[in-house]
Formats: sequence, structure tokens, C-alpha cells
Amino acid sequence: MALSAESMEGSPDAPFPKADQAMRSSVLMAEGTAALQKGGYAAQAPLAAAVADGSNSNLLKLPGATSSSVCTIKEARDLTRRDATLLPPRKLPVNSRYNTLLMGRQKTLGSKDLADQVKLPPGANVEEWLAITTIDFFNELNLLIGAIQDLCTETTCPSMCAGPYIWLWADGEKIKEPTKMSAPRYFEHLLTWVDAQLADESFLPVQPGVPFPPNFLKGMRVIYKRLFRIYAHVFHSHFKEMMEDEADAHLNHSFKHFVYFVKEFDLVDTEEMEPLKDLVNLCMEQRGRGGVA
Repeated sequence: MALSAESMEGSPDAPFPKADQAMRSSVLMAEGTAALQKGGYAAQAPLAAAVADGSNSNLLKLPGATSSSVCTIKEARDLTRRDATLLPPRKLPVNSRYNTLLMGRQKTLGSKDLADQVKLPPGANVEEWLAITTIDFFNELNLLIGAIQDLCTETTCPSMCAGPYIWLWADGEKIKEPTKMSAPRYFEHLLTWVDAQLADESFLPVQPGVPFPPNFLKGMRVIYKRLFRIYAHVFHSHFKEMMEDEADAHLNHSFKHFVYFVKEFDLVDTEEMEPLKDLVNLCMEQRGRGGVA
């Protein structure tokens, strides 16, 4: 059931309809769904990896490259995006409590499909598993936002929306009142806020034996509810450009991973995922059929 405008007005954590974009969004959603079905979410190159277009007329030589190191104009543009992130990537301290879990996961990386990858490893602590996976998603979305900075601007995206939904921002500290802002500004505030949560050792302890706070799961649910909005905006507003840059397969795979994880641990309520409900349902249908990862 669609959320009503009356129940959400003024809330930074709930979308409300923005009807003038409904037609455009339904078209993009249809295209997104078709791409997901066609691609089967097959993982390909990283989001901003260079992909040759086969056109010799567009070849050029990168600065400092050898005579044989040539690429297309499209590849050169993509290479400039590859390492772009809005914030520095987040890493856990050396010799933290998570080392054993991280090493165990590294050994099985790529040997399981996504449905199995998101499950709690035998004997693992659920809070620690949520912690390391959340850092992964933070870094993944940090890279995604960095890669679309030239597509998602104050001009192209003056509000943080996903088709007929729009979100306001408030964090209770720097911005106390729900405030409408552009998508790139919202992204910046959101990632900065998430980064601060993950850096706070009273929320996410790194030393062995230190207990997680009683509000840890509640805090994680807020983080994932808000991170979902990045995917929602990108699918609704930039999916066509992602397809043109041949980055849609990675976006689809990343979103599928996100959906599997939040469903596995009940981190996002169904109504919060309403802006991408068709894609979420498709993900879960594929999971039920043992779909390709």
C-alpha cells in the first residue's frame, strides 16, 4: 500500500508523493526491471570500470602511458571516476575484533551465491557480521555517489527524490528540522552521518570483549533505511545514464546484494522500500528460485 502524504509530511525518515514525476519514474522503473531480468544480476566489472566500445576513432593515450596503452574517450572518462568517492573509504583498525570474521569471509568470497553470502557464518556474532557488512555497503555507496557526481547535480536533481517520493533531511544535531535539499547535498549529509556512526566506538566497538550498545540494532535499521534511498534515487533518476555507461549490471548486482542482506536480517521495513517495490519483489522472486548471483 502506498504511503500517504499526510502521514509523512515533515518527517525526514519517510517519503511523500511528488506526483509530477510519476510518469517519468514509471518508465525508468520499467526499464530497470527489464534490465534486471535480462541481466540476471550477473556481476561484471566495478561500477566505474572502463569498458571498450570498439570504436578506433575514439582511441586516445593516457598521460604517462606507453605507446600501446590506449583507451577510448569513454574509458578515459570512466577511469577518472573509478577511484572517486565522496568521503574517504572506511576501514576497520588493524588487529580489531573483526579480523577472524573478515579473513573467514575472504576465503569464501566468490565461492557462494549472494543468497548464501549474506547469511550469518556459523559461530559468528550477529552484531559483528552486521558491522563489517555495513562498512562494505557504506564504501560501495560512497563509490557509487562519487561515480555519478557529474550526473547528479544541484541542477539535475534539485530535490532528493525517487519518482513520486521525496525525502527531507534531519540528523537531530547539525540539522534539527526536516529540510528539503538537493540529492547531492542529501547524499553528502547522509554519508557523513553514517560515517560518524561507524566511527563511533561506543556504537560500533572495535576492541575484543567490548559489548555492543543496546540500541545497536535500532541504529543499524536507521542506517539501512536511509542508505536504501541512494539506490532509490539512482534507479529512478540516473538508470538510463548508468546503462549508457554500461554500469547498470554492477548497480543491479549491488542492489540485489543489499536487498538480500536487509531481508535476511529484517533491517528495512517493507513500506520503506516502496519506491523500488517492483525491483525488491523481483530480487526476492529470483532468490526463491535460486536465481543467478
